[in-house]
Amino acid sequence: MNGINKNIPVDYEEKLNSAMQLRKEEKYSEAIKILELLSQRKPKLAATFAMLGATYWDIDDLKKAEVALREATRINAKSEKASVVLFHVLWGAGKHEEAMEEMKRFCSLQYSEEYNLILKGLNEALDQEEEI
Repeated sequence: MNGINKNIPVDYEEKLNSAMQLRKEEKYSEAIKILELLSQRKPKLAATFAMLGATYWDIDDLKKAEVALREATRINAKSEKASVVLFHVLWGAGKHEEAMEEMKRFCSLQYSEEYNLILKGLNEALDQEEEI
């Protein structure tokens, strides 16, 4: 069994790579079908749920994106990519307090340059509003 790591079969990795390629090609419904199948077959792998959530975000299905990304962060609380995408999904859905809670949750576990950049941008936006 060679794959992403020794616990993940090659066919899973191949299917995940295929879904990534379909997403790049903007073939979202095909990518989602593969990712949904993988999430059922390997329900303990955060990468599948993170990619599924990001793909739902691509098509602006924020509810399904949130569900998948929350599962990804439940499985792997230290997945920065899943957390940051979840932040953006929540923010885009107008759930600003929940987005900030996710940022706070993640940053309590480890340092994140990505979240530092987001905070910097938010602070700059607030400064500009105060100037108006």
